[in-house]
Amino acid sequence: FVISGFLITLQILKEIGERRFSIAEFYRRRIKRIAPAMFVVLAATLLVSQFLLRPEDAEGTARSAFWSILSLANVHFWLSEDASYFAASSDELPLLHFWSLGVEEQFYLFWPIILALFATRIRSRGFAVTVLGVAIASFAFAQAYYDTDPSFVYYMLPARAGELLTGAVVAWYVSNRTEARLSNRVNQAIATIGLALIIGSLYLLSDDDVFPGVLAVPATVGSAALIFSGWIGSTWVSAVLVLRPMIWVGLLSYSAYLWHWPILAFLRYGQVEMSPALAVLVFGATFALAWLSYRFVETPFRKSHRGIWAVLIRQYVAPAMLLGVVAATSMKTDGWMFHSLSPEYVAKLEGTRHSLTPAYRLDYVCQSQLATPADLGNPNCIRGAVTEAQPRVLLWGDSNAAHYIGMLGEFGEDAGFAFRNIQVGSCAPLHTDPALMVSARRLSDCRASNRLIWSFVSDFDVVIISANWTSYQNGYLDAFEKTVAALNETGVNVILLGKAPVIARYDRLCAEKSLSFPGMQCDLAPTPLPATVQAANLRLREFAERNPLVEYFDANDYLCPGDLCPLRDASGTVMYYDASHLTADASIQLGRQIVAGSGVPSVFAGLSDRAGEKSARPAKPGTDLGRKRAD
Repeated sequence: FVISGFLITLQILKEIGERRFSIAEFYRRRIKRIAPAMFVVLAATLLVSQFLLRPEDAEGTARSAFWSILSLANVHFWLSEDASYFAASSDELPLLHFWSLGVEEQFYLFWPIILALFATRIRSRGFAVTVLGVAIASFAFAQAYYDTDPSFVYYMLPARAGELLTGAVVAWYVSNRTEARLSNRVNQAIATIGLALIIGSLYLLSDDDVFPGVLAVPATVGSAALIFSGWIGSTWVSAVLVLRPMIWVGLLSYSAYLWHWPILAFLRYGQVEMSPALAVLVFGATFALAWLSYRFVETPFRKSHRGIWAVLIRQYVAPAMLLGVVAATSMKTDGWMFHSLSPEYVAKLEGTRHSLTPAYRLDYVCQSQLATPADLGNPNCIRGAVTEAQPRVLLWGDSNAAHYIGMLGEFGEDAGFAFRNIQVGSCAPLHTDPALMVSARRLSDCRASNRLIWSFVSDFDVVIISANWTSYQNGYLDAFEKTVAALNETGVNVILLGKAPVIARYDRLCAEKSLSFPGMQCDLAPTPLPATVQAANLRLREFAERNPLVEYFDANDYLCPGDLCPLRDASGTVMYYDASHLTADASIQLGRQIVAGSGVPSVFAGLSDRAGEKSARPAKPGTDLGRKRAD
């Protein structure tokens, strides 16, 4: 974005200064530069996806292709992004990277017009200060609006304009200066700092950080610094960047950008492990395709001398209409455009699909992204031995609590207790501020949900808590223990549920994908319980043993017989919805298995007696009521 803002603005300012700038000519050049290679990659990706992906995924690719044709891919991914905790991984979407082209093209719809309108004032310092101010406002807006709509901030122009405008400010400065007045030592420092800011951002930022926003400033300023230092004079950084291999990469960079993501996305979709050898092969394939695009698509079309209308029709409208028809056909047939031509595929897909229902889809599971007062009184959110009386037991947590509802329901029916459940996806159940523990994109909803739940949680005698103990950051278990202590101070007894196994590399759609994606292997051998899960569960157990109002239960002795955790149960049925969540049916079957084998665990067996008696205290370990069991 910084490079693009610099180059395009510098070109426009030069033409305005020479009194030869034309809006029509600007868009003519943009079409010649962007459209041909873009359409080739769109066509290839769209075609491959219709054969290689499941119908639903092929339809999704066609939809994103349709919006990409209109230079609105970023709008599409903003509006259609699934906020569900179980959303498909975005790195498997073949055309996700087209969002950045959408941002650029939307920026260049109005930026040349603004420069043309202010042609008599663009040389003034006031104009540059205004542009810089708008850039700063863009970063500030992104930072402030992130909690409200992180997807909008990531994909949309208002939050990204600062990056483009920073490049534009550098272009303004360069176009107004004929010579450099900085010493070589200062210029070397600028180049070094610029490169350090970029590399630092690469290694220090993660997908849990707020971005863009303030954290986008270092990489943006670093890029601007490199461009500026390159204009001032030669530096050790520019000496590297002007080497012939680097120039070659630069020439192919646009096509390489277009090709690299679909290749990686298809490989991820097919669960292909990226070995060093394959990484080299992918790198080579990306630049081979990029060279072909540059040599036979980009260069010939860019050299076209046709006028604006001929270029518009031949290089944009005609291919856009053709691809649009293909994409619309796939969308209209729900991705079955080519798959439906194979009766064998249709029969196999219907035979392969089976019910892997996650807990959150069940009516009696009150899991959401934001808890509401209605959830707290919803009669459908009660399980176990349901009566007209309000339950005195609450299940609180995230999705890792929700997937235990089937098991707890079986315990409740046998032991005679009922419980209400409320879960918030990707939200650490805490009384304290979760700011350091959860993703920035979930922080606002998590804060509001925890405040609401805490306002009524002390009304219960017993609170059962489970969460994704291993994923929350920065001292989560320390903060959680303080939350439990605060509950205990109000007389509430707490039962902690251990983290379930994590089945690495499990893809619940693998069997369906393998019908059209050649070479996929879906069978997984039983795996040991991950060390992180063992460590978290051990800490929870030891914490419970130290506190008389806290008990602990761990179902992993049943889920991992012989210290190995299988994907399927004894009957061959898959037990997991995804890598770390039991299916709704598997949770029920787990509860029945435990009750049939050893009875309701003592941790839960006395809950019916304790209901309505908050002042009662569970006995210390060794008594029938208070004995803590891992089984």
